[in-house]
Amino acid sequence: KAISYGFVEAAHYWWKGLTETFKNNGYSQSNKDKCVYIKRDGDKVAYCGVTVDDCFFVTSRHDKWKNQQINMLKDKYEEITVEDGDELGLIGIQIKMDRENKQVVLTQRKNIERIINAFQTTKGAPTPAMVNLMSDDDESPKIHDQREFL
Repeated sequence: KAISYGFVEAAHYWWKGLTETFKNNGYSQSNKDKCVYIKRDGDKVAYCGVTVDDCFFVTSRHDKWKNQQINMLKDKYEEITVEDGDELGLIGIQIKMDRENKQVVLTQRKNIERIINAFQTTKGAPTPAMVNLMSDDDESPKIHDQREFL
C-alpha cells in the first residue's frame, strides 16, 4: 500500500515495512527496545538501531557480512546513504569506536555546551547508561557480543 510522505499514516507504514524487511532477512527485535534489530549467524552479529528513517549498524568485523547487511537495505530501498568508520555522527550524537579499550564512546558536545551555558554550571555527573547495554537479550552472554564486534 503506497502512502505519501507527510500523511499521518506514512510513519506507521514506513515502520511496518522496515520491520518486515528486517524480519524477512533473519533479524529479530530486541526484547528491551523495539527500535533495535539483531541478527546472528555463527560468529557474526549485526545490530541495527533505528530512529525515524536512519539506521545505525554495528557489525562483526567481517567485510562480506557488513556489506550483506547494507545491500539488504539497498535492495529494498534503493537510494540509501552509507557512512562507514570508527567515528560517525547520528542525530546530534558523536559515536566513536574505541577498539583498543573495547568500548563505544557516545558524546553530545553541542547539547552539553548548550546545557552548561543555559544553567551556568561546571559540575558533572555520572552517566545513567547501563554498562552492559548490548547484552539486553536473554540469549546473549554478558558482554561477549559487545566485545566481539569491537
